Amino acid sequence: MSEHKLSFSPSIPWALIGSLPFTGDEQSAAPVPVPAVPPGADIWPAEGNKGLKKWLKKQWELPVLVVVFPGQDVDTETELLQYLRQNLKNQNTRLICFAPEAVRAQLLPDLWRFKIHHLHLLSDLTPEFLSGLIMREWHEFNAFENQRQRRNHELELLTFLARMNREADFSSAHVSDLAALMQALIQADVLLHVSKAGELQAVYPAPQGISPAWQDIADHALQSNIPDDRPLLLNLDKNHPLHHAAAAIHCSALSASIIFPLRCYEHKSHYFIAFLNEAAISQLDVSRLSLLEKTVEQVRTQLERQVSEERLKAQYQRLQNTLSKLHETQEQLYHSEKLSAVGQLAAGIAHEINNPVSFILSNFEPLDEYIQTMSHMLKLHEEFTHAMVLGDDVIGNQLRQQISEEREAADLEFMLEDIYALVNDSRKGLKRVSEIVTNLRTFSRRDNLDSSQFDLSECIHSAIGLMKYQLHADIDTHIEMPEKALIEGNSGLIGQVVVNLIQNAVHAVEHIKQPEFSLCLFADGTNWILEIRDNGEGIAPEIKDKIFDPFFTTKEIGKGTGLGLSTVYSIIQRHKGQIQVSSEPGNTCFRISLPMAAG
Repeated sequence: MSEHKLSFSPSIPWALIGSLPFTGDEQSAAPVPVPAVPPGADIWPAEGNKGLKKWLKKQWELPVLVVVFPGQDVDTETELLQYLRQNLKNQNTRLICFAPEAVRAQLLPDLWRFKIHHLHLLSDLTPEFLSGLIMREWHEFNAFENQRQRRNHELELLTFLARMNREADFSSAHVSDLAALMQALIQADVLLHVSKAGELQAVYPAPQGISPAWQDIADHALQSNIPDDRPLLLNLDKNHPLHHAAAAIHCSALSASIIFPLRCYEHKSHYFIAFLNEAAISQLDVSRLSLLEKTVEQVRTQLERQVSEERLKAQYQRLQNTLSKLHETQEQLYHSEKLSAVGQLAAGIAHEINNPVSFILSNFEPLDEYIQTMSHMLKLHEEFTHAMVLGDDVIGNQLRQQISEEREAADLEFMLEDIYALVNDSRKGLKRVSEIVTNLRTFSRRDNLDSSQFDLSECIHSAIGLMKYQLHADIDTHIEMPEKALIEGNSGLIGQVVVNLIQNAVHAVEHIKQPEFSLCLFADGTNWILEIRDNGEGIAPEIKDKIFDPFFTTKEIGKGTGLGLSTVYSIIQRHKGQIQVSSEPGNTCFRISLPMAAG
């Protein structure tokens, strides 16, 4: 076979099966060499096809193949085309065919089967016409290849995000993988990975060394102001000093840069700084930028989820430790009335905390099932996408049907609604736990004796919240208070008074068939009046005058300190108030008067 040349700039790799009807003087660019026809033969013999087929196996990256059908016998050429498209499944190489009119008519029905891009008459074959076709198909091949590579990069990135969401931790290996994928997606000449402290971690594409020059580039880039509401910062100024400096290090022109901060709540945990040339910028469309933004947001969600889970685990452990300490100290704190009250309330507090913690833990089981279902659906979508990329319609249709059936079986709409419901229930439970712990911390802390203005209604609300478990549903409870009642004093000490009196009232109605409890706060002139009533057995007349004496108690040994009402009396006196008690069977009332805050 003679050597043929056509003129192209830039050089285009192409191949020719057959011979051209013009001389080599009319050409200036050689095709990729193919196995030669045996001497004296016009076509390849059957055994010669083996050499061509072996050659075709190696031509996955060949942009253009020109086939010239020499005569009426088309079996050899069509066998090669069938081998290329169906056996090798090479759908990428662009096919340009020239044939006599009769042969062209035979080939027309097979245009789709062989995916022939151009089928022309042999009489149309001229150097200029062929050059134009090869140039056009080369551009089409490049456009398709760019699109295919882009789809592959996008698919790899989406697969990475899906895998990342299934894993518990976002590790340094994930950061490296993400950097490499983003560099490939935007075709960046250079991508710098910088830590939150501004230290250069890696330079992509790997392997490239970390040099002081690139560290200086990173330092300069991070001086840019990146608004918190923007996922990335795009700089298209060709003449920017940063681009010139990076180009000098990279030894090639760089026209733009993109900074991607990876955020976690209000903090930035990593930075990616990408430098691009003109060709890469021309390929950077809105959809690709949108994918980058979504990727950054997805990573942010993952980082925040990881931090939230760590905080939740730490909080849960702290709660468990708190429960343990409450149980350990319940019998040790009886010598102090305040800490004794904490000990007596420990079981109730533990129950109050354990209830929301228990149903929060029970929510994890359906959440795990939903995650497994979504992961399975995502895997099917990945397989479907892969089948579509490969052009496998049979598997694609099967997967589409399977996805549709499993989506219907899984009832995704109900699943999403249930997930939101589970999360909301868990949030309410944690809020309740937080309130309990806050109230307990406020009540049990070692208060200083400083006085300040505070809201008595809020103080009473906190005390009731602490006693909520003891004021169970069997007790008919009535609470009446204004929205705000300001007094001067120490809120911790007054809270201790309210807790002690509520606790005494609850103990008084323990054996009553229809227990009742009421708390009423109202204004009387310049004083706030607090009345706490119960329908217990009442206080015996012979001990009524002794109940405020230190160490006096009617409880069994070991169950009372005798400091409760004595402490209450002392605290009320300290706040320039008064406390009175009236009692008869079925109606005991402690009445406290406290002066209103001035002004």
